[in-house]
Amino acid sequence: MWLFAPGYAQGQCSIHRYLGADADFEDLALEVFFHDYCLIPENRLLSSGYLEGLETFLSNAEPSSSLVQATKLVAFANIGSRFGRPALVQKARIMYSDMLHTFQMLISNPASSSTAELLMTAVLLGLYEIITATISHPSNHGSHSRGVYAILATENSPLDLLNWPHRFQISNPLCLRVPLKNPGLLSAPALPASTQSLDALLKQSWILLRTTRNLISGPLILVDDLQRSIAEARSLNEDFLKWAESQPEEWRPRPIGSMYRWQGILTHNLSWLSGRIDAYLDLYVAAVWSAYRKNRFLILDLIVCCSKRLESGKEYNGEKLQVEELVADVMASIPFHLAENFATFAEQAHGSLELTIVPGKSIGGLLIMHSLFVISHLSVVSPQFQARMRDCLAWIGSHMGIGEATVLSSTLWTFPNDSVMNGYCLLWAGMLFTDC
Repeated sequence: MWLFAPGYAQGQCSIHRYLGADADFEDLALEVFFHDYCLIPENRLLSSGYLEGLETFLSNAEPSSSLVQATKLVAFANIGSRFGRPALVQKARIMYSDMLHTFQMLISNPASSSTAELLMTAVLLGLYEIITATISHPSNHGSHSRGVYAILATENSPLDLLNWPHRFQISNPLCLRVPLKNPGLLSAPALPASTQSLDALLKQSWILLRTTRNLISGPLILVDDLQRSIAEARSLNEDFLKWAESQPEEWRPRPIGSMYRWQGILTHNLSWLSGRIDAYLDLYVAAVWSAYRKNRFLILDLIVCCSKRLESGKEYNGEKLQVEELVADVMASIPFHLAENFATFAEQAHGSLELTIVPGKSIGGLLIMHSLFVISHLSVVSPQFQARMRDCLAWIGSHMGIGEATVLSSTLWTFPNDSVMNGYCLLWAGMLFTDC
């Protein structure tokens, strides 16, 4: 039996009155969607949710509202994609086409809806795009993303998702944190303001990466510029390490087992089940650590690339060792993101004669897939682990109903990547909401 996500009480859901002749099936699609994509933090001092206030919004919204329609279409897309019901995906596609025009009119007249409702609708439409992307039509996802972001980037729009996450700190009495008092969106809410902000480090890394990539691709490369970039990257890497060391004990990964006894036994599409197995407080915390590791990978890759240009191989051996440690950490985090019953899976990995990984919440795959995609294309990562991460992306796509993961598993990555950046913005925007 499908249940609402933890924290959602079935008795509180009044959306049933909105459903038409296929009420029972639509209700099932909605319940599956809530289960797959809504996260409710058990401890709000330590963690955050994802689309947490959605059901409360729906219970107060008009049946014909854009938010209700967006929720229904993404619910159809999710259940159709995850359980092989193409007719439902097609139904969602038709609803989505109608929704884009309606949403564009709402954005042009923001006074007609609350900022929070518009933002949540935008996140749901973006989620639809991520779910329904296909290898045979990969350009469809890109065009849909550009279309939605073109709406969001309209001048004077209240929703500028193209800016860095710290710009998400908009106030709304219904559902957004007002104001955000923690040191950043990607941190434990109860941490003091003096704590190093991961948000700020991500912004600094983006600026450094963009500047250095432009430098390397230019017609003339100065030794002093390369050395300066290496020094800045190493300093930033140290700041990332300090961030990790400053996290509360509850936030830190906990090794609880390993996959070593299964190496060489698992089938090709499960090659990504290898090494240590780590547990986390919840999926939100695991996602923040994924963002941290992805950016450290990018910084270390930059150091190695610049060092190679200087023909100074002896100077980046330390970075290579850090890369190996990060690869082990990433692989150890994958089961927690993807397994339905993580504790049972870890027990099986340790002592069972059989090993079964039942796909968990789709949000787990969504939270890690962009990091896997980026990391799997960096030259500092060995071809063996690049292939394992791409195998994992393919598994997420086929077992968790996330079409973009399938597309990413066979797509080349270059920096910067608009699709990845758009996906990150939608991802973190969905964490702004809380059930008041």
